[in-house]
Amino acid sequence: MAYRILFNTLNNKYARDLEEEFMSEGHEVISSDGTDNIDMLVLFLPEKESLNAGKSIRDELDFHALSEEISDAVSNLPEYVKENIGRFKKDGLKRIAFITDKQASIRESLEETYFSYHCAQAATTMMMKILFNTYRPEGFTFRCFAASKGGMGAAEYLLTDQSYIKEDDYIHSDENRLVMRNGMLREITW
Repeated sequence: MAYRILFNTLNNKYARDLEEEFMSEGHEVISSDGTDNIDMLVLFLPEKESLNAGKSIRDELDFHALSEEISDAVSNLPEYVKENIGRFKKDGLKRIAFITDKQASIRESLEETYFSYHCAQAATTMMMKILFNTYRPEGFTFRCFAASKGGMGAAEYLLTDQSYIKEDDYIHSDENRLVMRNGMLREITW
């Protein structure tokens, strides 16, 4: 089955790679607003040059610039989702996804540079939890994928149904909770 997928940006290497992968599998990828009848909305943080680029968390950082970079990266995403929520097919996949990486994990990140980008990723995963709480009761499903080497790719993961057995306890279903997973389906802590 071919899906119609809206990307919020293609200004991200992962986004461009995923767009190519989806299109090679016969899916239609759209990166403009005003398109109706979508099945999935895929969110990425755009890549931008940071004023603190190359600096370590051990260096003196420009915290004003850091705060502005994080705010700029994240602030438009909730509005973007809200503006596009009415464009989903009523009987379609109704999936909202965020592609990130392991360095967005506050607990597991070992990265000491590109601090603002990773903080923005962490803030976006929190935003995804808010979106999940808002739209899951309306039948939307969610995916948060940490790009990794090996295992399943982002396209396959985003299109895979997760554990959902109606008779099972609600909390045991991956469709009824938001998790970040990598290509090996390992759950990455926030």
